[in-house]
Amino acid sequence: MTKEEILAKSRADNKTRDEMEQSVFYKSGQTACAVGAAVCGLIMILEGVFKDNTRFDLWAVFLAMTGTMLVMKYKKLKKIYELIFGIAELVIAAVFLGIYIYRLFQG
Repeated sequence: MTKEEILAKSRADNKTRDEMEQSVFYKSGQTACAVGAAVCGLIMILEGVFKDNTRFDLWAVFLAMTGTMLVMKYKKLKKIYELIFGIAELVIAAVFLGIYIYRLFQG
C-alpha cells in the first residue's frame, strides 16, 4: 500500500467524525460504563440488604453491553486482552442470564 492509499483509507474511515469528536465519544463511553457499574453495584447491595435478594439481571445486561464493546474494540485494534476480557464478560453475562431465567421459573 502506498502512502496516498493509506491516507485515502484513513480519510474515508474518519470522514464522519473528527479526532476530537472521537476522543469525546470514547471518554464519554468509558464514563458511562463506570457509572453503569456503580449503579448496578448499588442496586445489588440495596437488594441484598433490604430484600435479601441478589439481582443478576442487571449485571447480565451490563456485562453483555461492555463485553460486546470490548470484542468490537478487539476487531478494530487487534489487542488480545480486549478479546479475552470481552469474551469473559460475555460468558459471565450468559451465566447471570441463566441464573435469572432459572430463578424466574422457580417462583
